[in-house]
Amino acid sequence: MAIRICCAYRTISTEGVMAGIPPIELLIQERREKYTGVDSATARTNLMARWQDKWSHGTYGRWTYRLIPNIQAWIDKPYGEVDYFLTQTLSGHGCFRKYLYDWRRAETDACRYCGAQDDAEHTLFVCSNWNEVQQIYTRETRRPFNAVNMTADLISMEENWRCAYRAVRKIIESKERDER
Repeated sequence: MAIRICCAYRTISTEGVMAGIPPIELLIQERREKYTGVDSATARTNLMARWQDKWSHGTYGRWTYRLIPNIQAWIDKPYGEVDYFLTQTLSGHGCFRKYLYDWRRAETDACRYCGAQDDAEHTLFVCSNWNEVQQIYTRETRRPFNAVNMTADLISMEENWRCAYRAVRKIIESKERDER
């Protein structure tokens, strides 16, 4: 269900965090606590603590963890939906040559624009092909377009969410169009 909510590929392990849905085993523990008499607020606090611990010490989804280190902050934002474009950005699974090469869907992991290894970080924040989009973001937010600022903008306020989302969508849409 979480994969469908955030329009993710089935290969990602971080869909629950992006969609805001805790892992089923933690939901089971929460329900068991409630059944044994723990009040709902405490059970939810315990669930979130266990989920954050699992997320912080996990092996997979480390790019997503760099972008969303605090699950509660991500879930508490009252605006912004995760969609196909944002999911690719947050997961690193999508139109990035490194991902495609790892899945044997591309002959090389090199960026078609500059030759560097093409992953989500490179595409969004490093590749000079997207300088115009990066500069628009910088003008609108008065901060450079990088992983830390983009993530902060996605959770800080709705206006910043829109600015970060526009940059992400423009880059991913253009890149996918170029790949076709």
